[in-house]
Amino acid sequence: MHLWRIAFNLLPTKDQLSEFSPSSDTSCPLYNVEAESALHLFTQCHIARATWFGNQWNLRIDRWHVQSLTQLIEFFIDPPSSLELDKEQRDEFLLFGALTLDMIWRWRNKVVNERSLPVEGQVIRSLQKLFLEHWWPKVPVLTRVPTRSSARWCCPNQEESLGAITVEGATVRVSLLPLLTFPKY
Repeated sequence: MHLWRIAFNLLPTKDQLSEFSPSSDTSCPLYNVEAESALHLFTQCHIARATWFGNQWNLRIDRWHVQSLTQLIEFFIDPPSSLELDKEQRDEFLLFGALTLDMIWRWRNKVVNERSLPVEGQVIRSLQKLFLEHWWPKVPVLTRVPTRSSARWCCPNQEESLGAITVEGATVRVSLLPLLTFPKY
């Protein structure tokens, strides 16, 4: 949802809000030099550029010459072939891009609403933590899972399947064989 809002320039950045209130301040809340637009916020702002560069991908977003928000989103959905990414790396790159855009937007809102600038490295640490929370739960695909037809029931041999356990003078008879057996691979 956030990527869609970015691509269609629907975030309430200061330049968007100034259309309704022309006398309002449009300067970037992160360092008050340039006017805040979504393109500026995600690609040109010094905190954004530091965030893009200070992670595992070391992206110099300013070198990719992103001219529009749609182009920015397309950059992550369909990365340039010069990056030479395999399928898993492409998925990781898209997740990284989406989470970075979200993190930059969160920090921007924190500055606007709470007047709290991030401490150096705090944005990158938060992003790394968030990335690991989303990436590591990926469950590896099992290559050989027994199907229902490969499991069969067999009647256990009564003499072999019963055993005795003695605990504090009491003897309990238990079954030692499973009722279902699975073929060995």
